[in-house]
Amino acid sequence: MPRLTEHFDVLAVALAGHMDAAELPPEVSLSVDSVTRAVARDMDAAGFSSAHLVGNSLGGWIALELAKRGRATSVVALSPAGGWNPASREEKRVFKLLRQGHAINRWAAPRARAMMRRSLWRRLMYMRAVAHPERMDPETAADAIVAFARSRTPELLDSEQGQGGIRDLDQLHCPVLIAWGQKDRILPRKRYAKAFQAIPNVQMTVLDDVGHVAMWDNPQLVADTILKFIASHPVHAGSAEQ
Repeated sequence: MPRLTEHFDVLAVALAGHMDAAELPPEVSLSVDSVTRAVARDMDAAGFSSAHLVGNSLGGWIALELAKRGRATSVVALSPAGGWNPASREEKRVFKLLRQGHAINRWAAPRARAMMRRSLWRRLMYMRAVAHPERMDPETAADAIVAFARSRTPELLDSEQGQGGIRDLDQLHCPVLIAWGQKDRILPRKRYAKAFQAIPNVQMTVLDDVGHVAMWDNPQLVADTILKFIASHPVHAGSAEQ
């Protein structure tokens, strides 16, 4: 964030169903579509008609959905979710992994502060999410456990189970960079990146020695990747949203 805010007006949003996000209306179920529409409303409230969109995992999927709605000047999607077919082995695998992870984080949340002071526990809890969990700041690691535990992830998974991932990628016409963590163990590149090749003129890259949440492993590399891509696609009044 500090690197990006040196160059752009940055809006960091909380996704609906996650900590610090505004609640959806009671009649609206949690889904990728409702989360996307909530982020669009956040953009409207902040005065962003379009922006350079950046997202990781589910955030990458949401950024691409917003691009289909004409809200993106460009997109950098970091290990984006959604690269699977309905009821496929890839979909079943990642949904099972996320359900298990949510349950484990709910168990760990009440004791997260004490646990994350020890590098062994950081390695155990984050071995899939980052390449070097022992390097994580203990407070950041504890906060993320609590945030995941309090999220409505199971509800989101229930609404999307069997529906397949992101569709109509050929409708994307803004510049798109798909950047995959070399050591991503949640969405391994060889299993989940192929679907995004359907994006017209997509650029794809691998971020060395980082995991699924690349920002925790190497924030400098991630910031440099974003800034370099945006610089190669300038606009007259650039503004960035992450």
